[in-house]
Amino acid sequence: MMQSSLLSAGVVIVHSRPDGCRYLLLRCYHYWDFPKGLVEAGETPLAAACREVWEETSIENLAFSWGHDFIETARYGRGKIARYYLAASGDEKVKL
Repeated sequence: MMQSSLLSAGVVIVHSRPDGCRYLLLRCYHYWDFPKGLVEAGETPLAAACREVWEETSIENLAFSWGHDFIETARYGRGKIARYYLAASGDEKVKL
């Protein structure tokens, strides 16, 4: 397993509405990104992803209806990799 200090984990959050799906993006410096953060020592990437979503948005009710598969980015910055899971949420309100 990758060293946790080099791995970030996050969630692409989908919210279905009658007029289509919405995806949650957060503004971080000059970029838009999905909620994510570093995996802490002793923490699984999935647990880190859920914790980061809660810390950054207050969303707790993530449904991993498509399973726990993930996709990872190529290395960036100082060799970090970001891992993203896909989940649905019924929440429309986000508390930053």
